[in-house]
Amino acid sequence: MYRLLDGVRILDLTRLIHAGYVTQLLADLGADVIKVERPGTGDYLRGLPPFKDGISAAYLAINRNKRSLSLDVNTEQGREVFWRLLDTADALIQVSKPGTFARHGLDYESIARRRQDIVYTEISAFGQTGPWRLMPAHGYNMMATSRHLDVEWVDGRPELGSNNGIRGNVAFGTTAALATLAALVRRATTGAGQYLEVSLWDESIHESLELADRLNGVPPMMEGLDVRNSPRYNVYGTKDQKVIFIGPIERHFWVNFCNVVGRQDWIERARFDLPMDHGNYDTDLRGLIQAELATRTLDEWMAAFLANDVPASPVMMTDAELLESDHLRERGMIVETQHEAYGKVRGFRLGFTMPGTEFEIRHAPPLLGEHTDEILDELGVAPSEVASLRERSVV
Repeated sequence: MYRLLDGVRILDLTRLIHAGYVTQLLADLGADVIKVERPGTGDYLRGLPPFKDGISAAYLAINRNKRSLSLDVNTEQGREVFWRLLDTADALIQVSKPGTFARHGLDYESIARRRQDIVYTEISAFGQTGPWRLMPAHGYNMMATSRHLDVEWVDGRPELGSNNGIRGNVAFGTTAALATLAALVRRATTGAGQYLEVSLWDESIHESLELADRLNGVPPMMEGLDVRNSPRYNVYGTKDQKVIFIGPIERHFWVNFCNVVGRQDWIERARFDLPMDHGNYDTDLRGLIQAELATRTLDEWMAAFLANDVPASPVMMTDAELLESDHLRERGMIVETQHEAYGKVRGFRLGFTMPGTEFEIRHAPPLLGEHTDEILDELGVAPSEVASLRERSVV
C-alpha cells in the first residue's frame, strides 16, 4: 500500500473551517501537513462551539492527519525557525485578508525570493482585488453576496428564510485542494513554483449553475419547481410507517413502476412533454400512489423496485438509520482514531477509493503544539535551543 502524496510536505497556516478542510484533504491523501499555530491560542476553530470535553467538534472534524507546530512567526526567532521549516516544504497554504502576510514578510514575493519552487496558495474571502477584497466575512456574507442567501420580506421588513444552511465550505475546499495539486504536478514536471489565489466568493459564483443559466438568458431547470404535489417525484409512506422516495420521471422508469405496482392503467395517464416530466399537473395521482405503496413494507417495495429498475430509495429519517445502514457499513465510510484528550474520534473517509491505496488516519486531530518537539528535532534544532524558544514563548 502507498500514500498518493507520500513525500510531499505542506505548511498549513490556515484557520477556521473552509481553509482547514483544504489541508485535511491533502493530509488524507498522504501529505505531511504541518499546522503552524500561534502559541497559546492556535487555530480559531479550537474555540468554536459546540464542545465535548472542552474540545471543538468542528476542529476535530477537519484536522486529522496533521501535525501541530506552535510557533510565533511574528517574532524574529520564530521567523528564523519558519525559514528553516520552509526549506523542507513543497507548498504553503495560508488564509488571510489581502496584505496581512505581507506585513510579516511571509507573502509570496518574500517567500519566493528564498524558494522559487514553492507552491503558495493564498486563500481569502473575496479575493485579492475588487472593492470587497478587505470586507470581513463569514459564511452568510458569502451567501449574501453570491445570491445564495434566502431572504423574505415579512410585514415590511426582511427576514432570513428557512433554506439557509451554510454553503460552499466543501466545494471551496475541494477547489483549493485541486488547484494546489495541479500546481504541485506542474512543479514536479517543470521545477517551477506557483502562486495561487483562491477566493471563497469566486467559488460561490462558480458553483452556481442556476446563475450560469440566467447569465445565458434561460430560466434554470429547477427554478420555481415545487415538487410537493408531484406524484412521480415525491415521498410516500409504507405499510411499516417508513418513508420511500420514488422518482420515475422518465417514461421508461414510469412504465417499470406501473408494472411493479400492477397499475398498467396508469401508464398512459402520464404525459411526457419533456424528457423528464414531474407530472405536477396530475395531483390526484399522488393519493392513488400513496394508497398502493401503503400496502407493503419499505423492504418489500425496495426489493421489487431494485429488481425492476425503478428509481426509488429509502428515506433516512434519523442519523441512526443512515449510520447503521448496511450500505454505509459495506462502503466503509466511518473511520476512527484515538485522541489523547477526547478519546475515540469518528469521522468519514474520503469520497473515493483507489486500488493499491488504503485510507488511513496517521494522526488524530492534534493538540495545540503537540508535534513541536518532533518537528524541531527533524529540523536539527538542538534541545537547548528548543528550551530557549519555549522559555521566550516563541514555540
